[in-house]
Amino acid sequence: MIIFVGDKPSKQNLSPDTPFVGTQSYKRLLEWIWEMDVDINLVKVCNRQDPGYKKYIALYKYFGEKIKIVALGKNAAKDLRADLAEGNFHELPHPSGLNRVVNDKPLMKRKLKECREWLHAD
Repeated sequence: MIIFVGDKPSKQNLSPDTPFVGTQSYKRLLEWIWEMDVDINLVKVCNRQDPGYKKYIALYKYFGEKIKIVALGKNAAKDLRADLAEGNFHELPHPSGLNRVVNDKPLMKRKLKECREWLHAD
């Protein structure tokens, strides 16, 4: 299982049950998942304010390295550092188009490569 953790729900989110759906961030996140060669069937997406967030943290604490967590942005990473004492997650920039970092193609290519290697490492 790979859990992508965002910050908070967007006002453009179309589904209260699935974070990011209907937003440009969702489209970009799906592109990233494809580019990192991740099986979409293994992916769960949540915001740190979702009720499911705590469930995923508990699953990680129980199963450990079998679950990979990717923070989408600094705010999600900050909460993950607080909730996971060992801090074992990977941080990517938030996929929002308002985040200028995602427009730096060479930087994003490098960050996605690093995340892909981390996700596929045994």
